[in-house]
Amino acid sequence: MSNDCFEIYVARHGQSYGNLRRRQGIDSSVLAIPEREDPALTDAGKQQAHLLGELLKNIKFDAIYSSPLLRAAGTAYEVLLSQQEKSDIDTIYLLDELIEVNVLEGYLGRGLDFLKEQFPKANFVHEQSPEHPVPRKGEGDDMRVSVHRAKCAIDFIRSKYTYGKKVFIATHGTYLTSFMYAALGISPETSRFRFGCENSSFNRIMYYTDGKILLEAANDISHLRLWGDDLIPQARSLFIQNE
Repeated sequence: MSNDCFEIYVARHGQSYGNLRRRQGIDSSVLAIPEREDPALTDAGKQQAHLLGELLKNIKFDAIYSSPLLRAAGTAYEVLLSQQEKSDIDTIYLLDELIEVNVLEGYLGRGLDFLKEQFPKANFVHEQSPEHPVPRKGEGDDMRVSVHRAKCAIDFIRSKYTYGKKVFIATHGTYLTSFMYAALGISPETSRFRFGCENSSFNRIMYYTDGKILLEAANDISHLRLWGDDLIPQARSLFIQNE
């Protein structure tokens, strides 16, 4: 283990029923709030998340973090199960700051008891950064707001772990562009880059003691390549798209 860098592996959740409904052109507005705002993983999404866990199981994570929404927590859970083959890690830390952009204001998921019932081999612990910014109405219209939220999440996580540690984070597609801006120090006011992030793809970010930051992997879906079209996302981008 290198002690001169701190590593974040940040992934988008596997395919959810929300993703599937949009792909099929189904209107979600008529659904109840939990099903609309907090859809579960589809069977394909669970398999995507499982394969991600298998790909990363030889990397010893010191902590696993997730958005409190069901689709992200389910993805983190599959990574946790793969980690448990070789370590005694049992906790998924839930951070409100990792929730998707444009979620209904005030909605922070279905709660710890529900997640513990769905994912019985995980110990869920709720944490929050000191500032604790949460999604609010209109956030999607000003990326500076979601980038600030992501920076609070990253600063909080980095404050808890020393160089030489590795952390896995499960979060969401739209939010991931804001997260990557914050992680790499990119200003949303001066850059037009958008980071492609397919279902269950991951990014690896390395922070060095000399202040350098390395994006080692971006939108990596190599774990899906050998498993057929049903698991490979409909790609928008394989790396970074410049709109």
